[in-house]
Amino acid sequence: MDCSQESSRGETVKKMADQDIVEDETLQNLSKKFAGEWKVIGRKLGFDEAELEQIKMEVTQVSGSQQEINYQMLLRWKRKNMQAGLATRAILANALEHAERTDLAEELLNDNL
Repeated sequence: MDCSQESSRGETVKKMADQDIVEDETLQNLSKKFAGEWKVIGRKLGFDEAELEQIKMEVTQVSGSQQEINYQMLLRWKRKNMQAGLATRAILANALEHAERTDLAEELLNDNL
């Protein structure tokens, strides 16, 4: 594949990601892959500190696992933003990049989760 084909493919993937609503299964898979960055990701997705602490407290009462905290945060973000068409792979990838998890952003944009 030459550079122009690769660039064109990258632009196509980005355009698809801009409109592609993230599936719950993708959120579940992604939630297994980060830990300490969860608040940075959450803040970039629009949660304030009180909301993040509320999610953590609610989940901790039931399961206590970091994976479940991550999943519930991502699921709430999706539900809050789905009607406006803002629960997209591109927006989530941007939050992952902000938390210096470009590896996960690339997996998400390339549908490898």
